[in-house]
Amino acid sequence: MRDLLQQRPPAIAVSENNVCLSVIIVGAGPVGLLTAINLVRANVHVLVLERGTGIDQSPCATFY
Repeated sequence: MRDLLQQRPPAIAVSENNVCLSVIIVGAGPVGLLTAINLVRANVHVLVLERGTGIDQSPCATFY
């Protein structure tokens, strides 16, 4: 285990199922989810964290 920790860069987190995460996105709004999708398509392990329990009916990042 110690060898594994030394091989991993210090800025990487590990999820509950022991998957190495390169990116943690806070907020599952339009920008957070689109960013996560693009990163996953590039084979980057991503964890998305969202405080809310449902879909926001008026997201502020869609248009101005």
